[in-house]
Amino acid sequence: MALILPAYAKLNLTLDVTGRRPDGYHDIDSVMQTISLHDLVYAERTDCRVFDLVGPAIEGENLVLKAARELEGHVGRQLPFTIRLFKRIPMGAGLGGGSADAAAFLKAANLLYELKLTHGELAEIATAVGQDVPFLLSGGTARATGLGSTIAQLPAAPPSWRFLVVCPPVEISTRAVYEAVDGRAPSAARTPALVASLVPAARRGIGPLAPGRARADDEWHRRRRVCSVFWSRGCRGGSGGGGQTRLSRLDLPAGLRAGLMRAKLGARGTAALWAGKLTTGLSRGLRRGGGTTLPGDVSRWVDPAILTKLSRALRDGTVVITGTNGKTTTAALLRHILEAQGHPTVANQAGANLVFGVTAAVINRASWAGDLPARVGLFEIDEASLPRLVQEVAPGTIVVTNLFRDQLDRYGELETTAAHIRRALTQGPEGMTAVLNADDPIVAALGDGLPRVIYAGLDDPSLLQPELSHGADAKFCPRCGSPFIFDGVYFGHVGHYRCPRGDFARPAPDVRATRVSINGMASMRLEVTDGAQETAVDIPLSGLYNAYNVVLALAAAKALNVPLAKSAAALRDFTPAFGRMERTVVEERPAVLLLAKNPTGFNEVLRTAIQFGHATSFLIALNDRIADGQDVSWIWDVDFEQLKGAARHVVISGDRALDLRVRLKYAELPDDRLEVVTDWREALARAAKATPAGETLFILPTYTAMLELRSVLTRDGALQPYWQGGPLDAKP
Repeated sequence: MALILPAYAKLNLTLDVTGRRPDGYHDIDSVMQTISLHDLVYAERTDCRVFDLVGPAIEGENLVLKAARELEGHVGRQLPFTIRLFKRIPMGAGLGGGSADAAAFLKAANLLYELKLTHGELAEIATAVGQDVPFLLSGGTARATGLGSTIAQLPAAPPSWRFLVVCPPVEISTRAVYEAVDGRAPSAARTPALVASLVPAARRGIGPLAPGRARADDEWHRRRRVCSVFWSRGCRGGSGGGGQTRLSRLDLPAGLRAGLMRAKLGARGTAALWAGKLTTGLSRGLRRGGGTTLPGDVSRWVDPAILTKLSRALRDGTVVITGTNGKTTTAALLRHILEAQGHPTVANQAGANLVFGVTAAVINRASWAGDLPARVGLFEIDEASLPRLVQEVAPGTIVVTNLFRDQLDRYGELETTAAHIRRALTQGPEGMTAVLNADDPIVAALGDGLPRVIYAGLDDPSLLQPELSHGADAKFCPRCGSPFIFDGVYFGHVGHYRCPRGDFARPAPDVRATRVSINGMASMRLEVTDGAQETAVDIPLSGLYNAYNVVLALAAAKALNVPLAKSAAALRDFTPAFGRMERTVVEERPAVLLLAKNPTGFNEVLRTAIQFGHATSFLIALNDRIADGQDVSWIWDVDFEQLKGAARHVVISGDRALDLRVRLKYAELPDDRLEVVTDWREALARAAKATPAGETLFILPTYTAMLELRSVLTRDGALQPYWQGGPLDAKP
């Protein structure tokens, strides 16, 4: 289990030093306010302690680790965890960044370990960690007295109060400030007056702004050595607190204020956009990832409507692609077609297919002013997330590729997944077109009652198999429950089917491939017709499953009024998406990455590699992380027996390598052909070494295993980062 919590910065709206104590510390009287500027604290319950910092190094004591020690002392046991701290609050600024991180950690640990500590108990621990930590447990507007640990909540600050927070590149220690105060005559206290002004404001009905924080209209973080500037809403201010941050009432020039009010996204939307873009820059600059998901999470926290606001700029609308297998490749094919026609797209091409990933893709493509240099939004989306995305972007076209059992621990049975998609299709905007796989009975049935449907499929009898595979998922008519009659099957349950009672049958495809000729692993040719035109499609892809991706992309292009001949011409120089028949070189051996993440997909990848690639050397990697599905029992439905007569050597890797080793033993592969290597780099090296000269290494990983392997290959210069895509000078 993991949590991501924001850690909000604070301002001292007033700070009265009321006296020095015998122990050398000072009593204070201060009005404190949390603002929307925040760090992010990722906390995960693990077996060992890991602390990872994204941002500038922490100077002095790490308050998160101190909070962990105090918490462990309180509960009397060790609490191993992984913490990733994404720093945005300037350090040494008196903004309470370290204290905020510690407070967020205490709340996260209380939830992750189900400690059930009360707020009072957490506050007691927080007091031992640092002066500001008790206040930052709850935030909002409060009066802090004594050492700062006695907290009394105040009415929320009026929304009309705004502040400009400036952080010059000078650090002043809190101790030095207090020592300077000791030598000065007492000044008039400001805290009582501010407290008195808040109470009548609350009685007039002004506020609250938001639970636990001041609401931000916008934020600037200028990456200059001169200063950092943040514009936030909060309480009327006086002097700054400890550290060097100065606080003054915001008085923007009239022209700048008017320009901001005219901004197309609004102040909150602009803040969300900038927060997301800064997160991407930080993630990539520190090599912590491609910024494919977290920026969307951050942006949506600032403005949950940011995706809707940005997508309004897409003049030619949005296409959404969903299904179990083929989403990424179908989206890449359609993107290639559209851009060849001069229609620039914005797409989540890195494969982050939750709503956060879609949002991050749009954020990263947009300019800082909110302009999108794209006419079409092209998004692949997880099946369960489809209804939410449809509500936010109102797509003109939805493509459904296929439905197979996948991640049973997450989705449950296929009926549940189909219900998610059916709900999205029926709730789509007026005039929406559904592009459906006619050869998948579960998908084809989704077209019932929809006003605009384009069906796509294959009509090549030479490729049909006479019987269903043992792992077929759809065997019964969705209307009467009778067993289907299959006249032939391409793979899984995808083929030509009909109900014996005549209640349901495969619909005639509007776009269909009448002949598919596969030329090894290098390319294939499809003879395609859409009823008005016939054309040949030559494409550098292989595999029967990819033939479906091609016809579905052509059907989606038809829905967007792209002529079939133009679509076919555009695909001649198509480059596969990352991890999907992606070519590279490992230890001077040509290699192909083939993502495989469920029984049907794995069966087809194996069949393609063996039948068309004449594969003999394999690296198969199985992980069980959340993105893979933590239940790996599905490997027993994969036809690994195909390897028995083909594989000379199989290197097995990943988190569940031993489970896979057992499965391959039952597939009757000899022990001397199997090798378990858990280190990714070593696994690649051993697999390449076992590949004879002149042959190709076939790498078949699950999703997160693919990312791990690509990370190694990227560091070696063999591939580009997955958010950029493509091999570097890799040859077939």
